Amino acid sequence: MSTIKIPHNGLPNEVTNIPFGQIFILTCPYLGVTAKNIHMMQFILSMTKDFSQSHNINTMPVQYSGLWDSIVCKVMTEKGDQILISNKDSIIEMLCEFWGLNYSSVCGSYTLPDRYKSIPLGGKIHPIRVTLPSFKEPVSGLEKDDNISLHFLGASSREKVWGNIRSSIIDNLNHNYGITLDDIIAIYKEEEKNRKTYTLDIEIEPKTVYEKGKPVERIKKCGFKLTDNFGGEYYYAPPVKSMAIYLTFMLFPEGLTIKQVSGNKKFYDAFKEIYLQLPRHSLKNLPKNFDGLSETDSNPYTLFLQELGAIRDAILDLTNDNSAREKFAVEGNGTIPFRVAGATDEHREKIKRKFGLK
Repeated sequence: MSTIKIPHNGLPNEVTNIPFGQIFILTCPYLGVTAKNIHMMQFILSMTKDFSQSHNINTMPVQYSGLWDSIVCKVMTEKGDQILISNKDSIIEMLCEFWGLNYSSVCGSYTLPDRYKSIPLGGKIHPIRVTLPSFKEPVSGLEKDDNISLHFLGASSREKVWGNIRSSIIDNLNHNYGITLDDIIAIYKEEEKNRKTYTLDIEIEPKTVYEKGKPVERIKKCGFKLTDNFGGEYYYAPPVKSMAIYLTFMLFPEGLTIKQVSGNKKFYDAFKEIYLQLPRHSLKNLPKNFDGLSETDSNPYTLFLQELGAIRDAILDLTNDNSAREKFAVEGNGTIPFRVAGATDEHREKIKRKFGLK
């Protein structure tokens, strides 16, 4: 069974824009290059040597958790340019197409070194193919695909944004693209007018049940709604464990690093109280604690990041907007605490009230 998941709104631009002739391993931005990634690199290099092929292997961090640990390349086919996406179960087939080798012949003749026996040859799983739209030369005038764009205003720092703008202006002048100051001002005004901002509503629907003959309020439904400034509404409900972690992080306005979550009784007690009240929870899936998160290459750490990834993926799938993700997912990194930046005191009070937390 393939573990690869393609975002509903398509592959991220950084993946579709990879060059021909290179292989990329997609990594988790919070873990960096892991032992699993290195093992995959070694395997690719091993096949490169065995079949006398050229290689250029890179890593690329991506936000979408369903693409973590995938291997991608770009190839030309009769159906147009395609991105091939594989995991360990389909990497040999992908490499055969990338190098122009006969897959059946390779499967029949290639003997894996012992250290790679965990990677099966053949099987029912094949690389995922994403056909890219045909490229069209930009025409004069302002279009969404003009060479200069201020979409990068969402960058992480003023200095980086300023550097990108200056670099684009220099390219425009050096290559005589003909983009004028009026064009740039028009793009700025258009993007300013179309920029979306969001508000978050936590929707908790109660129900009354009777326990020992007395009415008790329980939670029938829980989910989240983002509303943008144009009236668009986006509903999402991550898996139950991710949802409970999400709500718990909202209770910590300053955020917590993953190491601070590890062994944190206050965090775990709040998570457990929320989790056990959510509909469709399962006692067998309730973690005993969140210990063991301090080792960045450990299984508990990776699984915890995957739970956070499910929240991020849900928001990106709906909005296709990194600004929404940055504000309303659980975001952080190795040095910056993870938190829900857009969570307010009103959200925190609602969570405490609805789940009976102190």
